Amino acid sequence: MKKPVTISRIAKEAGVSVSTVSRVLNNKPDVLDETRERVLQVIDTYHFQANAYAKGIVQKKSHTIAMVIAHDVEYVFMNQYFTEVMRGVITETQRRGYFVLSLYCKSILEAMSAFQQQRVDGILLISPTAEHQEAAEHFAKNDVPVVSVGAFPNFDTLPCVKLDDYEGASAAMEYLLSRGHRRIAYIGGPGKVPSTEARNRAYLNKMREYGCPVTSGMFQKSDGMIASSDMVDRILRDTPDITAIFAGSDYVAIGVINALQSRGLRVPEDISVVGFDDVPMSSQIVPKVTTVRQDGDRKGALAASMLIDWIETGEMPESATIKTELVIRDSVCEVL
Repeated sequence: MKKPVTISRIAKEAGVSVSTVSRVLNNKPDVLDETRERVLQVIDTYHFQANAYAKGIVQKKSHTIAMVIAHDVEYVFMNQYFTEVMRGVITETQRRGYFVLSLYCKSILEAMSAFQQQRVDGILLISPTAEHQEAAEHFAKNDVPVVSVGAFPNFDTLPCVKLDDYEGASAAMEYLLSRGHRRIAYIGGPGKVPSTEARNRAYLNKMREYGCPVTSGMFQKSDGMIASSDMVDRILRDTPDITAIFAGSDYVAIGVINALQSRGLRVPEDISVVGFDDVPMSSQIVPKVTTVRQDGDRKGALAASMLIDWIETGEMPESATIKTELVIRDSVCEVL
């Protein structure tokens, strides 16, 4: 059995110190071109490709992608969706022999610095918003491999993995309508987010299709459970005869259920509730939430695979759309 090639062996064969090899590995500028070439030739000779780090040396790539999440950190770690997406990304990158550099930054342009310094070969954006569009356009102009999990509001130059939010929300609304509900309110998340806008649009279109009055609200707070409680007060005040609430996320739905129950209303006997996402908590509360399932792990893994394919082949991938699934549980009853 052959012994694994080590940095010490590379240094010995190249006639340099271990620290010099380390500087070459890290693309430090303070190495003579002749010395750098000699070290790289030794690496190539030994086919030092068993791990991504060494492979990157020969190919002058880092075999690392940046996973950029330009959102409030507290919100990210409170939301199970982000956990699922990140898990999918990490699982796929490990399978493909890549590393992940996680960047939690206010501006995704910070990721460009990492790319220019050759610390990463490509960038994966998680849930971009309209605020990130200028940076995305900058990436596109500079031929930076970038794939996003979620679509940009008005920018489709870069490939993305997106959910068919409109179809999922339409299915949720169709289910409520099929159960006899006609006075349905909608509570959505922050505006200027494509997924939120698609779910809101599906609600509006279904209500108009059935000739039903519209009662909807949007909030800008990051904590959906708290914000939804305020929206429930407004909805009950303005439209006390509603029979159902469609929530734009499960966290909003859970907040709605808590708010209704604290006001002495029963779910679903008095007011039915439907959520979106199918986070674990949605099946752990009473009543269990009827919701629309999206596979965050799959979205993350597919986006990572698309980005790595782009890095390795030089060909930009096509965007991909993932379907949803309606999960019927206990939070909806029929209106007689």
